[in-house]
Amino acid sequence: MRYLALAIDFDGTLAQDGHVRPETVAALDELKPTRRLVLVTGRRIPELESAFPELSLFDRVVAENGAVTFNPATGVVRALAAPPPDMLLERLRAANVPFETGHAIVALWAPHETDAFTAIAELGLEYWVSFNKGAVMLLPAGHTKATGLESALHELGLSPLNAVAMGDAENDHSMLVSCGLGIAVANAVPALRLSADVTLTAGHGEGVEEVAYGLIRDDLRGLDANSNRRLRLGISDGEPVYVSNSEAVVLVIGASGAGKSSYALGILNALVSAGYQAVVVDPEGDYCDEKPGVAIVGSAVWPPTVESLQPFIHEPRGSVVACLVGAGQAHRRAFLTGLLHYAGEQREATGRPHWLMIDEAHQLLYDAQDLRTSLERWPLGNALIVTVYPEALAPAVLQQVTHVVALSDASPEVDRLAVMLGVPSPVSESETTHRALLWAVGEPTTTSLDISGICLPHTRHARKYAEGDLGPGGSFYFHQAGTDRVTRARNILDFATRLQTIDEATWRFHQDRGDFARWLRECIRDETLAEIAEAAAAVPDFRSGQSKLREGILARYCSRPDAELSR
Repeated sequence: MRYLALAIDFDGTLAQDGHVRPETVAALDELKPTRRLVLVTGRRIPELESAFPELSLFDRVVAENGAVTFNPATGVVRALAAPPPDMLLERLRAANVPFETGHAIVALWAPHETDAFTAIAELGLEYWVSFNKGAVMLLPAGHTKATGLESALHELGLSPLNAVAMGDAENDHSMLVSCGLGIAVANAVPALRLSADVTLTAGHGEGVEEVAYGLIRDDLRGLDANSNRRLRLGISDGEPVYVSNSEAVVLVIGASGAGKSSYALGILNALVSAGYQAVVVDPEGDYCDEKPGVAIVGSAVWPPTVESLQPFIHEPRGSVVACLVGAGQAHRRAFLTGLLHYAGEQREATGRPHWLMIDEAHQLLYDAQDLRTSLERWPLGNALIVTVYPEALAPAVLQQVTHVVALSDASPEVDRLAVMLGVPSPVSESETTHRALLWAVGEPTTTSLDISGICLPHTRHARKYAEGDLGPGGSFYFHQAGTDRVTRARNILDFATRLQTIDEATWRFHQDRGDFARWLRECIRDETLAEIAEAAAAVPDFRSGQSKLREGILARYCSRPDAELSR
Protein backbone atom coordinates (compact mmCIF):
# COMPACT_ATOMS: atom_id res chain seq x y z
CA MET A 1 0.00 0.00 0.00
CA ARG A 2 1.09 3.55 -0.68
CA TYR A 3 -1.32 5.34 1.67
CA LEU A 4 -1.06 4.22 5.27
CA ALA A 5 -2.87 7.12 6.93
CA LEU A 6 -5.96 9.29 6.43
CA ALA A 7 -5.89 12.80 7.93
CA ILE A 8 -9.28 14.51 8.12
CA ASP A 9 -10.31 18.04 9.04
CA PHE A 10 -13.24 18.20 11.44
CA ASP A 11 -15.54 21.18 10.83
CA GLY A 12 -16.84 21.22 7.26
CA THR A 13 -15.18 17.90 6.31
CA LEU A 14 -15.85 15.14 8.80
CA ALA A 15 -18.64 17.14 10.42
CA GLN A 16 -21.43 19.29 9.02
CA ASP A 17 -22.65 21.95 11.45
CA GLY A 18 -20.83 20.08 14.21
CA HIS A 19 -22.56 16.75 13.52
CA VAL A 20 -20.92 13.59 12.14
CA ARG A 21 -23.03 11.12 10.17
CA PRO A 22 -23.29 7.59 11.64
CA GLU A 23 -22.49 6.28 8.15
CA THR A 24 -19.21 8.21 8.23
CA VAL A 25 -18.26 6.77 11.61
CA ALA A 26 -19.05 3.28 10.27
CA ALA A 27 -16.85 3.82 7.19
CA LEU A 28 -13.91 4.96 9.33
CA ASP A 29 -14.43 2.07 11.71
CA GLU A 30 -14.16 -0.31 8.75
CA LEU A 31 -11.01 1.45 7.52
CA LYS A 32 -9.27 1.56 10.90
CA PRO A 33 -7.79 -1.98 10.89
CA THR A 34 -5.67 -1.19 7.80
CA ARG A 35 -4.91 2.56 8.11
CA ARG A 36 -3.89 5.09 10.72
CA LEU A 37 -6.54 7.76 11.28
CA VAL A 38 -5.67 11.32 12.30
CA LEU A 39 -8.19 14.06 13.05
CA VAL A 40 -6.83 17.55 12.34
CA THR A 41 -8.72 20.57 13.61
CA GLY A 42 -8.51 24.16 14.76
CA ARG A 43 -10.58 23.30 17.80
CA ARG A 44 -9.26 22.80 21.31
CA ILE A 45 -9.32 19.30 22.81
CA PRO A 46 -12.07 19.87 25.45
CA GLU A 47 -14.56 21.35 22.99
CA LEU A 48 -13.72 18.64 20.45
CA GLU A 49 -14.38 15.89 23.02
CA SER A 50 -17.74 17.50 23.75
CA ALA A 51 -18.67 17.78 20.06
CA PHE A 52 -17.43 14.33 19.00
CA PRO A 53 -17.18 11.72 21.79
CA GLU A 54 -15.90 9.06 19.35
CA LEU A 55 -12.33 10.43 19.36
CA SER A 56 -11.05 6.93 20.20
CA LEU A 57 -11.69 6.14 16.56
CA PHE A 58 -8.53 8.11 15.77
CA ASP A 59 -4.90 7.16 16.44
CA ARG A 60 -3.97 10.81 16.92
CA VAL A 61 -5.71 14.16 17.07
CA VAL A 62 -3.96 17.32 15.92
CA ALA A 63 -5.72 20.22 17.61
CA GLU A 64 -5.41 24.00 17.80
CA ASN A 65 -4.55 24.25 14.11
CA GLY A 66 -1.35 22.22 14.49
CA ALA A 67 -0.11 23.44 17.87
CA VAL A 68 -1.17 20.38 19.92
CA THR A 69 -1.23 16.60 19.45
CA PHE A 70 -3.44 14.27 21.49
CA ASN A 71 -3.35 10.50 21.84
CA PRO A 72 -6.91 9.34 22.57
CA ALA A 73 -5.70 5.90 23.70
CA THR A 74 -3.48 7.31 26.47
CA GLY A 75 -4.94 10.75 27.03
CA VAL A 76 -1.50 12.32 26.55
CA VAL A 77 -1.56 15.90 25.25
CA ARG A 78 1.63 17.33 23.75
CA ALA A 79 1.96 21.06 23.14
CA LEU A 80 4.09 21.88 20.08
CA ALA A 81 3.99 25.66 20.51
CA ALA A 82 4.41 28.09 23.39
CA PRO A 83 1.40 29.62 25.16
CA PRO A 84 0.26 33.03 23.92
CA PRO A 85 2.07 35.94 25.59
CA ASP A 86 0.14 37.89 28.23
CA MET A 87 0.75 41.17 26.43
CA LEU A 88 -1.14 39.91 23.37
CA LEU A 89 -4.10 38.80 25.46
CA GLU A 90 -4.11 42.08 27.35
CA ARG A 91 -4.08 44.06 24.12
CA LEU A 92 -7.04 42.06 22.75
CA ARG A 93 -9.00 42.59 25.96
CA ALA A 94 -8.28 46.31 25.82
CA ALA A 95 -9.71 46.35 22.28
CA ASN A 96 -12.85 44.50 23.52
CA VAL A 97 -12.11 41.49 21.30
CA PRO A 98 -13.86 38.32 22.49
CA PHE A 99 -11.46 35.35 22.33
CA GLU A 100 -10.67 31.96 23.80
CA THR A 101 -7.30 30.34 24.43
CA GLY A 102 -5.96 26.80 24.42
CA HIS A 103 -2.48 25.46 25.05
CA ALA A 104 -1.14 27.75 22.33
CA ILE A 105 -3.98 29.06 20.18
CA VAL A 106 -5.87 32.31 20.45
CA ALA A 107 -9.28 31.78 18.81
CA LEU A 108 -11.57 34.60 17.79
CA TRP A 109 -14.10 35.43 15.08
CA ALA A 110 -14.40 37.78 12.16
CA PRO A 111 -14.44 40.76 11.89
CA HIS A 112 -11.93 40.99 14.75
CA GLU A 113 -9.00 39.85 12.61
CA THR A 114 -8.22 43.53 12.00
CA ASP A 115 -7.77 44.07 15.74
CA ALA A 116 -5.57 40.95 15.87
CA PHE A 117 -3.35 42.14 13.01
CA THR A 118 -2.98 45.55 14.67
CA ALA A 119 -2.06 44.03 18.06
CA ILE A 120 0.50 41.64 16.53
CA ALA A 121 2.12 44.42 14.50
CA GLU A 122 2.28 46.95 17.31
CA LEU A 123 3.69 44.41 19.78
CA GLY A 124 6.26 43.15 17.24
CA LEU A 125 5.20 39.51 17.61
CA GLU A 126 6.11 36.78 15.14
CA TYR A 127 2.60 35.35 14.90
CA TRP A 128 0.54 33.90 12.06
CA VAL A 129 -3.14 34.51 11.48
CA SER A 130 -5.14 31.64 9.94
CA PHE A 131 -8.74 31.49 8.82
CA ASN A 132 -11.43 28.83 8.73
CA LYS A 133 -14.27 30.64 7.04
CA GLY A 134 -15.51 32.88 9.90
CA ALA A 135 -13.07 31.57 12.52
CA VAL A 136 -9.76 33.38 13.11
CA MET A 137 -6.80 31.63 14.76
CA LEU A 138 -3.57 33.17 16.10
CA LEU A 139 -0.49 30.98 16.55
CA PRO A 140 3.29 31.43 16.78
CA ALA A 141 4.86 31.53 13.31
CA GLY A 142 5.75 28.15 11.87
CA HIS A 143 2.83 26.21 13.30
CA THR A 144 0.18 24.99 10.86
CA LYS A 145 -1.94 21.93 10.33
CA ALA A 146 0.89 20.56 8.16
CA THR A 147 3.53 20.83 10.91
CA GLY A 148 1.19 19.37 13.53
CA LEU A 149 0.23 16.50 11.25
CA GLU A 150 3.87 15.72 10.46
CA SER A 151 4.60 15.56 14.19
CA ALA A 152 1.66 13.22 14.80
CA LEU A 153 2.60 10.98 11.88
CA HIS A 154 6.21 10.88 13.10
CA GLU A 155 4.93 9.47 16.40
CA LEU A 156 3.26 6.77 14.31
CA GLY A 157 6.40 6.13 12.24
CA LEU A 158 4.87 7.50 9.04
CA SER A 159 5.69 10.14 6.46
CA PRO A 160 3.12 12.72 5.29
CA LEU A 161 3.83 11.42 1.78
CA ASN A 162 2.12 8.19 2.79
CA ALA A 163 -0.97 10.01 4.01
CA VAL A 164 -4.16 11.24 2.35
CA ALA A 165 -5.39 14.59 3.68
CA MET A 166 -8.94 15.91 3.40
CA GLY A 167 -10.20 19.43 4.07
CA ASP A 168 -12.58 22.22 3.18
CA ALA A 169 -11.24 25.57 4.41
CA GLU A 170 -8.42 28.10 4.18
CA ASN A 171 -6.42 26.61 7.05
CA ASP A 172 -6.32 23.20 5.30
CA HIS A 173 -4.05 24.35 2.44
CA SER A 174 -0.76 23.47 4.13
CA MET A 175 -1.99 20.03 5.17
CA LEU A 176 -3.26 19.06 1.72
CA VAL A 177 -0.09 20.24 -0.01
CA SER A 178 2.22 18.41 2.42
CA CYS A 179 0.62 14.99 2.01
CA GLY A 180 0.91 12.36 -0.68
CA LEU A 181 -2.63 13.09 -1.86
CA GLY A 182 -4.64 16.19 -0.99
CA ILE A 183 -8.43 15.97 -1.36
CA ALA A 184 -10.97 18.78 -1.12
CA VAL A 185 -14.58 17.93 -0.39
CA ALA A 186 -17.24 19.40 -2.66
CA ASN A 187 -18.13 22.13 -0.17
CA ALA A 188 -14.53 23.39 0.08
CA VAL A 189 -13.67 27.05 -0.47
CA PRO A 190 -12.73 27.82 -4.11
CA ALA A 191 -9.00 28.33 -3.47
CA LEU A 192 -8.67 24.95 -1.76
CA ARG A 193 -10.44 23.20 -4.63
CA LEU A 194 -7.89 24.73 -7.00
CA SER A 195 -4.83 23.65 -5.00
CA ALA A 196 -6.04 20.15 -4.08
CA ASP A 197 -4.99 17.13 -6.12
CA VAL A 198 -8.61 15.99 -6.22
CA THR A 199 -11.96 17.68 -5.58
CA LEU A 200 -14.80 15.31 -4.79
CA THR A 201 -18.37 15.62 -6.01
CA ALA A 202 -19.54 14.64 -2.52
CA GLY A 203 -19.31 17.00 0.44
CA HIS A 204 -18.71 16.70 4.16
CA GLY A 205 -19.04 13.18 5.59
CA GLU A 206 -20.21 11.66 2.33
CA GLY A 207 -16.88 12.65 0.81
CA VAL A 208 -15.03 11.08 3.72
CA GLU A 209 -16.99 7.87 3.20
CA GLU A 210 -16.08 7.83 -0.50
CA VAL A 211 -12.38 8.16 0.32
CA ALA A 212 -12.48 5.60 3.15
CA TYR A 213 -14.06 2.94 0.96
CA GLY A 214 -11.71 3.84 -1.91
CA LEU A 215 -8.72 3.19 0.36
CA ILE A 216 -10.18 -0.15 1.39
CA ARG A 217 -10.97 -1.13 -2.20
CA ASP A 218 -7.76 -0.26 -4.08
CA ASP A 219 -5.67 2.28 -2.15
CA LEU A 220 -7.33 5.08 -4.17
CA ARG A 221 -5.65 4.03 -7.40
CA GLY A 222 -8.25 5.85 -9.46
CA LEU A 223 -7.69 9.17 -7.67
CA ASP A 224 -3.94 8.68 -7.22
CA ALA A 225 -3.28 9.45 -10.91
CA ASN A 226 -4.23 13.07 -10.18
CA SER A 227 -1.59 13.54 -7.49
CA ASN A 228 0.80 16.44 -7.94
CA ARG A 229 3.41 14.35 -6.15
CA ARG A 230 5.15 13.01 -9.23
CA LEU A 231 8.80 12.63 -10.20
CA ARG A 232 10.02 14.83 -13.05
CA LEU A 233 12.22 12.89 -15.48
CA GLY A 234 13.00 15.79 -17.82
CA ILE A 235 11.44 18.14 -20.36
CA SER A 236 9.98 17.32 -23.76
CA ASP A 237 8.79 20.02 -26.18
CA GLY A 238 9.02 22.57 -23.40
CA GLU A 239 6.76 20.62 -21.02
CA PRO A 240 7.82 18.64 -17.93
CA VAL A 241 7.59 14.86 -18.21
CA TYR A 242 6.56 13.09 -15.02
CA VAL A 243 6.32 9.57 -13.72
CA SER A 244 4.08 8.46 -10.89
CA ASN A 245 5.56 7.91 -7.44
CA SER A 246 3.59 4.68 -7.29
CA GLU A 247 5.30 1.47 -8.44
CA ALA A 248 7.42 3.08 -11.17
CA VAL A 249 10.62 1.22 -12.08
CA VAL A 250 12.84 3.49 -14.18
CA LEU A 251 15.81 1.94 -15.98
CA VAL A 252 18.59 4.41 -16.89
CA ILE A 253 20.97 3.14 -19.58
CA GLY A 254 23.83 4.53 -21.62
CA ALA A 255 27.50 4.12 -22.39
CA SER A 256 30.20 4.66 -19.78
CA GLY A 257 30.63 8.38 -19.20
CA ALA A 258 27.27 9.28 -20.79
CA GLY A 259 26.04 10.95 -17.60
CA LYS A 260 23.94 8.21 -16.01
CA SER A 261 25.17 8.88 -12.48
CA SER A 262 24.87 12.66 -12.94
CA TYR A 263 21.25 12.13 -13.92
CA ALA A 264 20.61 9.75 -11.02
CA LEU A 265 22.22 12.22 -8.60
CA GLY A 266 19.82 14.88 -9.84
CA ILE A 267 16.88 12.53 -9.32
CA LEU A 268 18.12 11.77 -5.79
CA ASN A 269 18.42 15.48 -5.03
CA ALA A 270 14.86 16.08 -6.24
CA LEU A 271 13.47 13.21 -4.17
CA VAL A 272 15.21 14.29 -0.97
CA SER A 273 14.20 17.93 -1.48
CA ALA A 274 10.56 16.84 -1.83
CA GLY A 275 10.70 14.86 1.42
CA TYR A 276 10.89 11.37 -0.05
CA GLN A 277 13.03 8.68 1.52
CA ALA A 278 15.52 7.09 -0.86
CA VAL A 279 17.90 4.20 -0.27
CA VAL A 280 20.84 4.19 -2.70
CA VAL A 281 22.95 1.11 -3.37
CA ASP A 282 26.30 2.48 -4.58
CA PRO A 283 28.97 -0.05 -5.63
CA GLU A 284 31.45 2.52 -7.01
CA GLY A 285 31.21 5.52 -4.69
CA ASP A 286 29.37 7.86 -7.08
CA TYR A 287 26.91 9.05 -4.43
CA CYS A 288 29.19 9.26 -1.40
CA ASP A 289 29.77 13.01 -1.26
CA GLU A 290 28.05 14.67 1.67
CA LYS A 291 24.52 15.83 0.91
CA PRO A 292 21.98 17.47 3.23
CA GLY A 293 19.44 14.94 4.43
CA VAL A 294 21.39 11.91 3.15
CA ALA A 295 23.47 9.65 5.39
CA ILE A 296 26.35 7.59 4.01
CA VAL A 297 26.93 4.12 5.44
CA GLY A 298 29.96 2.03 4.50
CA SER A 299 33.44 2.79 3.19
CA ALA A 300 36.39 1.19 1.48
CA VAL A 301 37.31 -0.60 4.71
CA TRP A 302 33.88 -1.12 6.24
CA PRO A 303 31.19 -2.69 4.06
CA PRO A 304 27.66 -1.79 5.18
CA THR A 305 25.08 -4.26 6.42
CA VAL A 306 21.32 -4.01 6.12
CA GLU A 307 21.19 -3.61 9.90
CA SER A 308 23.46 -0.55 9.71
CA LEU A 309 20.92 1.17 7.42
CA GLN A 310 17.91 0.51 9.61
CA PRO A 311 18.23 3.48 12.04
CA PHE A 312 18.16 5.87 9.08
CA ILE A 313 15.24 4.14 7.35
CA HIS A 314 13.23 4.25 10.57
CA GLU A 315 13.22 8.06 10.32
CA PRO A 316 10.50 9.17 7.85
CA ARG A 317 12.85 11.65 6.14
CA GLY A 318 16.00 9.55 6.50
CA SER A 319 17.59 8.91 3.10
CA VAL A 320 20.77 6.84 3.04
CA VAL A 321 23.53 5.74 0.65
CA ALA A 322 24.97 2.25 1.12
CA CYS A 323 28.58 2.52 -0.08
CA LEU A 324 29.73 -0.91 -1.28
CA VAL A 325 33.20 0.12 -2.46
CA GLY A 326 34.80 -2.06 0.21
CA ALA A 327 32.50 -5.05 -0.29
CA GLY A 328 33.34 -8.16 -2.25
CA GLN A 329 30.91 -9.59 -4.80
CA ALA A 330 29.44 -12.17 -2.44
CA HIS A 331 28.80 -9.52 0.23
CA ARG A 332 27.24 -7.19 -2.34
CA ARG A 333 24.77 -9.79 -3.54
CA ALA A 334 23.84 -10.88 -0.01
CA PHE A 335 23.43 -7.23 0.98
CA LEU A 336 21.10 -6.55 -1.95
CA THR A 337 18.82 -9.53 -1.38
CA GLY A 338 18.71 -8.69 2.33
CA LEU A 339 17.84 -5.08 1.49
CA LEU A 340 15.02 -6.14 -0.83
CA HIS A 341 13.58 -8.28 1.96
CA TYR A 342 13.87 -5.54 4.60
CA ALA A 343 12.62 -2.77 2.29
CA GLY A 344 9.64 -4.91 1.31
CA GLU A 345 8.66 -5.47 4.94
CA GLN A 346 9.11 -1.78 5.74
CA ARG A 347 7.02 -0.72 2.77
CA GLU A 348 4.16 -2.92 3.93
CA ALA A 349 4.33 -1.37 7.40
CA THR A 350 5.18 2.27 6.64
CA GLY A 351 5.18 2.80 2.85
CA ARG A 352 8.94 3.52 2.97
CA PRO A 353 11.55 3.65 1.63
CA HIS A 354 9.74 5.53 -1.11
CA TRP A 355 12.47 4.84 -3.68
CA LEU A 356 15.29 2.33 -4.14
CA MET A 357 18.17 3.46 -6.35
CA ILE A 358 20.61 0.80 -7.58
CA ASP A 359 23.69 1.97 -9.46
CA GLU A 360 25.91 -0.35 -11.53
CA ALA A 361 22.92 -2.68 -11.42
CA HIS A 362 24.52 -5.29 -13.68
CA GLN A 363 26.87 -6.08 -10.78
CA LEU A 364 23.96 -6.84 -8.46
CA LEU A 365 20.79 -7.71 -10.35
CA TYR A 366 22.04 -10.59 -12.49
CA ASP A 367 19.89 -13.68 -12.76
CA ALA A 368 20.07 -16.31 -10.02
CA GLN A 369 17.61 -18.15 -7.81
CA ASP A 370 18.19 -15.96 -4.75
CA LEU A 371 17.18 -12.84 -6.69
CA ARG A 372 14.21 -14.51 -8.36
CA THR A 373 12.93 -15.61 -4.96
CA SER A 374 13.39 -12.13 -3.47
CA LEU A 375 11.66 -10.34 -6.33
CA GLU A 376 8.76 -12.77 -6.35
CA ARG A 377 8.01 -11.92 -2.71
CA TRP A 378 9.26 -8.31 -2.66
CA PRO A 379 8.84 -6.46 -6.00
CA LEU A 380 11.09 -3.49 -6.66
CA GLY A 381 8.24 -1.00 -6.17
CA ASN A 382 9.49 2.52 -6.86
CA ALA A 383 13.03 2.05 -8.14
CA LEU A 384 15.67 3.73 -10.28
CA ILE A 385 18.06 1.22 -11.84
CA VAL A 386 21.26 2.46 -13.49
CA THR A 387 23.45 0.30 -15.73
CA VAL A 388 25.71 0.29 -18.74
CA TYR A 389 24.79 -3.35 -19.48
CA PRO A 390 20.99 -3.76 -19.40
CA GLU A 391 21.27 -7.13 -21.11
CA ALA A 392 23.01 -8.45 -17.97
CA LEU A 393 19.95 -7.78 -15.79
CA ALA A 394 17.80 -10.68 -14.68
CA PRO A 395 14.56 -11.22 -16.62
CA ALA A 396 12.69 -10.89 -13.32
CA VAL A 397 14.08 -7.35 -13.05
CA LEU A 398 13.37 -6.35 -16.65
CA GLN A 399 9.78 -7.56 -16.38
CA GLN A 400 9.17 -4.95 -13.67
CA VAL A 401 10.61 -2.00 -15.62
CA THR A 402 7.95 0.60 -16.50
CA HIS A 403 10.12 3.32 -18.09
CA VAL A 404 13.50 3.44 -19.82
CA VAL A 405 15.67 6.57 -19.99
CA ALA A 406 18.34 6.03 -22.67
CA LEU A 407 21.20 8.52 -22.57
CA SER A 408 23.36 9.67 -25.45
CA ASP A 409 23.51 7.03 -28.23
CA ALA A 410 21.74 4.28 -26.26
CA SER A 411 18.67 4.05 -28.51
CA PRO A 412 19.81 0.68 -29.97
CA GLU A 413 19.70 -0.66 -26.41
CA VAL A 414 16.01 0.26 -26.27
CA ASP A 415 15.38 -1.94 -29.29
CA ARG A 416 17.26 -4.81 -27.68
CA LEU A 417 15.29 -4.36 -24.48
CA ALA A 418 12.03 -4.51 -26.41
CA VAL A 419 13.11 -7.84 -27.90
CA MET A 420 14.05 -9.17 -24.46
CA LEU A 421 10.67 -8.07 -23.08
CA GLY A 422 8.77 -9.55 -26.02
CA VAL A 423 7.15 -6.26 -27.05
CA PRO A 424 7.41 -4.33 -30.35
CA SER A 425 10.38 -1.99 -30.66
CA PRO A 426 9.33 1.65 -30.33
CA VAL A 427 9.91 4.19 -33.08
CA SER A 428 12.76 6.40 -31.84
CA GLU A 429 12.76 10.14 -32.27
CA SER A 430 15.91 12.06 -33.18
CA GLU A 431 18.38 12.72 -30.38
CA THR A 432 20.26 15.49 -32.12
CA THR A 433 19.05 18.22 -29.78
CA HIS A 434 18.34 16.13 -26.69
CA ARG A 435 20.43 14.16 -24.25
CA ALA A 436 18.05 11.25 -23.77
CA LEU A 437 15.09 9.22 -24.98
CA LEU A 438 12.23 8.16 -22.74
CA TRP A 439 10.31 4.98 -23.45
CA ALA A 440 7.24 4.02 -21.46
CA VAL A 441 7.56 0.25 -21.86
CA GLY A 442 5.00 -1.05 -24.32
CA GLU A 443 4.33 2.31 -25.96
CA PRO A 444 4.89 2.46 -29.75
CA THR A 445 7.20 5.51 -29.69
CA THR A 446 9.89 7.08 -27.55
CA THR A 447 9.99 10.70 -26.42
CA SER A 448 12.96 13.03 -26.74
CA LEU A 449 13.96 14.14 -23.27
CA ASP A 450 16.00 17.14 -22.21
CA ILE A 451 17.60 16.20 -18.88
CA SER A 452 20.05 19.09 -18.59
CA GLY A 453 18.01 20.67 -15.80
CA ILE A 454 18.22 17.51 -13.70
CA CYS A 455 21.83 16.33 -14.04
CA LEU A 456 24.25 17.30 -11.27
CA PRO A 457 28.04 17.43 -11.70
CA HIS A 458 30.07 14.79 -9.93
CA THR A 459 33.38 12.96 -10.05
CA ARG A 460 32.86 9.48 -11.48
CA HIS A 461 33.36 6.65 -8.98
CA ALA A 462 34.86 9.17 -6.55
CA ARG A 463 34.82 6.99 -3.44
CA LYS A 464 36.16 3.97 -5.32
CA TYR A 465 39.04 5.97 -6.77
CA ALA A 466 39.64 7.80 -3.50
CA GLU A 467 39.54 4.93 -0.99
CA GLY A 468 39.10 1.60 -2.78
CA ASP A 469 41.80 -0.78 -3.93
CA LEU A 470 42.13 -0.25 -7.69
CA GLY A 471 44.01 -3.52 -8.07
CA PRO A 472 47.40 -4.15 -9.68
CA GLY A 473 46.30 -2.86 -13.08
CA GLY A 474 44.76 0.37 -11.79
CA SER A 475 47.30 1.38 -9.16
CA PHE A 476 50.14 3.87 -9.57
CA TYR A 477 53.72 2.65 -9.05
CA PHE A 478 56.35 5.10 -7.82
CA HIS A 479 59.85 4.20 -9.06
CA GLN A 480 62.48 5.74 -6.82
CA ALA A 481 65.10 7.25 -9.09
CA GLY A 482 68.46 5.48 -9.09
CA THR A 483 67.17 2.40 -7.27
CA ASP A 484 65.08 -0.69 -7.93
CA ARG A 485 62.56 0.31 -5.22
CA VAL A 486 58.90 0.44 -6.35
CA THR A 487 56.05 1.67 -4.14
CA ARG A 488 52.41 1.03 -5.03
CA ALA A 489 49.66 3.63 -4.47
CA ARG A 490 46.40 1.64 -4.39
CA ASN A 491 44.05 4.64 -4.83
CA ILE A 492 44.05 8.39 -5.37
CA LEU A 493 44.35 9.35 -1.69
CA ASP A 494 47.12 6.83 -1.17
CA PHE A 495 48.80 8.42 -4.20
CA ALA A 496 48.49 11.90 -2.63
CA THR A 497 49.97 10.66 0.65
CA ARG A 498 52.95 8.99 -1.01
CA LEU A 499 53.45 11.97 -3.30
CA GLN A 500 54.57 14.00 -0.25
CA THR A 501 57.39 11.54 0.52
CA ILE A 502 59.16 11.33 -2.84
CA ASP A 503 62.32 13.24 -3.66
CA GLU A 504 62.87 15.62 -6.55
CA ALA A 505 64.58 13.01 -8.74
CA THR A 506 61.57 10.68 -8.47
CA TRP A 507 59.20 13.59 -9.14
CA ARG A 508 61.11 14.58 -12.27
CA PHE A 509 61.39 10.99 -13.45
CA HIS A 510 57.61 10.54 -13.50
CA GLN A 511 56.72 14.03 -14.68
CA ASP A 512 59.16 13.94 -17.59
CA ARG A 513 57.49 10.73 -18.76
CA GLY A 514 53.99 12.13 -18.19
CA ASP A 515 53.20 9.27 -15.81
CA PHE A 516 51.08 11.24 -13.35
CA ALA A 517 48.85 12.83 -15.99
CA ARG A 518 48.55 9.57 -17.92
CA TRP A 519 47.47 7.60 -14.82
CA LEU A 520 44.96 10.25 -13.78
CA ARG A 521 43.54 10.45 -17.29
CA GLU A 522 43.45 6.74 -18.18
CA CYS A 523 42.98 4.94 -14.86
CA ILE A 524 41.23 7.52 -12.70
CA ARG A 525 39.44 9.01 -15.73
CA ASP A 526 39.74 12.51 -14.32
CA GLU A 527 40.65 14.91 -17.12
CA THR A 528 40.63 17.94 -14.83
CA LEU A 529 43.13 16.39 -12.45
CA ALA A 530 45.29 15.20 -15.36
CA GLU A 531 45.50 18.80 -16.57
CA ILE A 532 46.48 19.91 -13.06
CA ALA A 533 49.27 17.32 -13.10
CA GLU A 534 50.51 18.66 -16.44
CA ALA A 535 50.45 22.21 -15.08
CA ALA A 536 52.32 21.08 -11.95
CA ALA A 537 55.07 19.61 -14.12
CA ALA A 538 55.81 23.09 -15.43
CA VAL A 539 56.32 24.59 -11.95
CA PRO A 540 60.08 25.16 -11.45
CA ASP A 541 60.11 24.34 -7.75
CA PHE A 542 59.16 20.67 -7.40
CA ARG A 543 57.73 21.09 -3.88
CA SER A 544 55.38 23.78 -5.20
CA GLY A 545 54.43 21.43 -8.04
CA GLN A 546 53.75 18.64 -5.55
CA SER A 547 51.57 20.95 -3.46
CA LYS A 548 49.64 22.06 -6.52
CA LEU A 549 48.84 18.48 -7.51
CA ARG A 550 48.04 17.40 -3.95
CA GLU A 551 45.70 20.35 -3.39
CA GLY A 552 43.90 19.48 -6.62
CA ILE A 553 43.38 15.92 -5.40
CA LEU A 554 42.06 17.02 -2.01
CA ALA A 555 39.70 19.54 -3.58
CA ARG A 556 38.12 16.87 -5.81
CA TYR A 557 38.21 13.78 -3.61
CA CYS A 558 37.89 14.97 0.00
CA SER A 559 34.83 16.53 1.57
CA ARG A 560 37.26 18.90 3.38
CA PRO A 561 39.92 20.23 1.00
CA ASP A 562 42.22 21.08 3.93
CA ALA A 563 42.11 17.53 5.29
CA GLU A 564 45.33 15.84 6.27
CA LEU A 565 45.89 12.48 4.65
CA SER A 566 47.22 9.53 6.57
CA ARG A 567 47.37 5.84 5.83
